[in-house]
Amino acid sequence: MGVTLLIRASSESLFQNGQAAWSGKWLDEITTLFPDFTSLSAESIDGAIGIYAKKEKSECPAKKLVVTSFRKTAAGVLVGFSTETEMAISSGELRKRAWIELKKAGLIEEGGLLPFCCVLSAQQIDAMLNSPSVVRGGSQATLLEELKQMQQRNDWRGIYDRFVPVEVIAQNQPTLWNDAEILGIIGFACGKLAETSGIPQEIFQDEKRKRAFLQQQAQYRRETEMLRKRCVELTPNVAGYWSTLAYLYYQNVQELSQPKGRRDGNIREEIDKALEHLDKALSLDANRIVDHYRKGYLLARIVPRQVLFGPQDSDTGNRSEIARQKRLQGIVSLLQAVRIWESLAPQDERQNEKRKRYHKEYVKSLYDSGRAYYEMIVNDWDEAIYALGLREGISESDNVTYNPKDLENADNAWRYFHACCVADRQGATDLKEANEPQADITIPVSGVIEGVRKSYWLGKVSFARYWILSGNGQKDTPRAIEHRDKAKQYLVAALRFPWSPSNQRMKKDFIAELLARLYISSGEYAKAVEVLEKHRSGRFLDPFVAHTLALALILLGRNTEAQNVLEGASRDRNNKDIWTTYFLSGCSYLSEGRLDKAHRSFETANAEARKQGKETIDTLLIGQAFVSYKSNNRPEAVAYLKQAIEMNPYRISVGRRLANWQKENN
Repeated sequence: MGVTLLIRASSESLFQNGQAAWSGKWLDEITTLFPDFTSLSAESIDGAIGIYAKKEKSECPAKKLVVTSFRKTAAGVLVGFSTETEMAISSGELRKRAWIELKKAGLIEEGGLLPFCCVLSAQQIDAMLNSPSVVRGGSQATLLEELKQMQQRNDWRGIYDRFVPVEVIAQNQPTLWNDAEILGIIGFACGKLAETSGIPQEIFQDEKRKRAFLQQQAQYRRETEMLRKRCVELTPNVAGYWSTLAYLYYQNVQELSQPKGRRDGNIREEIDKALEHLDKALSLDANRIVDHYRKGYLLARIVPRQVLFGPQDSDTGNRSEIARQKRLQGIVSLLQAVRIWESLAPQDERQNEKRKRYHKEYVKSLYDSGRAYYEMIVNDWDEAIYALGLREGISESDNVTYNPKDLENADNAWRYFHACCVADRQGATDLKEANEPQADITIPVSGVIEGVRKSYWLGKVSFARYWILSGNGQKDTPRAIEHRDKAKQYLVAALRFPWSPSNQRMKKDFIAELLARLYISSGEYAKAVEVLEKHRSGRFLDPFVAHTLALALILLGRNTEAQNVLEGASRDRNNKDIWTTYFLSGCSYLSEGRLDKAHRSFETANAEARKQGKETIDTLLIGQAFVSYKSNNRPEAVAYLKQAIEMNPYRISVGRRLANWQKENN
């Protein structure tokens, strides 16, 4: 059995002349996909179909052609033909179906263009021309076209209801069961119905409604998985179907990881399945920006949280190091998405369309790269520096040190957050144009990422740079102060920026808390209390906000108020940092001279830290050393400080105290 040619015409004249010729790069494009093209003869060709190449002619009918000659010349290949009739299918639709068949065969990559002539088998032509059809309003329309129209209207329920019960399509509609494109649309509709984000929270407040709702959503997910797996079975070489199956698991991870999301699934299993199928999609098409982004997001944002805070398997090793390695893997994927997007040429119409289509993933890849680098900063904030007065005794001549890797991570975080702001404003700026920080950067209030969050993260990274360059808060060097001043600008702007309409109910206390830390670092304790009180969102404070408010109150000498705030935090069952709550309580009692209470608080803090898998913390030892010193137990105080110095030899004031106390002890 012979083959059929699919001839793409750039103008009507080709059909009028009945002749198509290809040479040079146009012939090379054909022979790259079809190496035997030049060996064909008129006798080996069963027929031909002509379609229009230009988008504006996509709705024009395809034409059935009869090949009359096929000649290879010195210049190229010349095909003669006559037009037999117009077909019932449009040029645009046939072009899409041809692309799908060539993708199935592994001949064309995602985003690849059809050459001006394709060589198709009888089976491929049959699949292209014999899609299931239905009659609507007395006119013949393919089921696929009808479903696409419903898809454009976001009529997911309408699509779904047409095929209920979905789980028996294989038995009831065997023709459909073998049509990957139609099954893909039905699966997409099931996936949209399965989403739980945006569901009114009152459903989750009624146990009966919640149970019924989650059962229904679970059914939609099972049907989505069934349909998408079938698409993969039918077209194992098409990356897009592996990607949509991966997206189901990716979406499950998103829903299971939300603070108020559903809990009817195993997030680790969903992560593993998502990564497995994303890798398969990328093995078939390494230039899929959206899949690189999703893989990077999972590895950089979700997996580290599971490693650090989720249930632990035995012999997992150092959690922090494993989390760091996962973040690094995630950054590789995120920056691959960035590189692919930036390699697309704006002057090329097709590539520019891809730039527009994947601009969202480009911006988010920059944003999440910044977050991943920030999360790898080891020394970030330490209440003990202020609560225990560990900045005292450091002179102008003292040289404070810092972890160079921390500064490198902070600089990289700044680079990508800055680039995110530029990209979100202009939509077409290459990353290499945004390497250097600009103090007066204009942050777009809207965009892919909320302006509030962009400004907050620029402030957060700037403050981290301050903290690192000040020797982790020990000494305010001119370079460190410069970054702190910049941080203040961004954080004040973040408090001023409005949330988008969909996030109007979002709190800003997390921004106020960071600005309060900044005020504490500059000795403006009253301002720290003021900004926290102004932006508190209710009677009950999140523990991290309570800790910073209590610290500012302790530094102002308002210890009773501080202890009341900390008492509230200690009763919060969601307080994952409760050891800090008791540590600050100990510092408050210490500043009042209530040494027994301070000692007990530090002991409780140490016990809580151990419950969380933390080793002995040097600042708890320093706190106990101060209690012992004020209790006139100098040998015990010296022993505590020695142990603390062994753990962290970079605290200058602690080293000086130890030397002085040892002299006193002798």
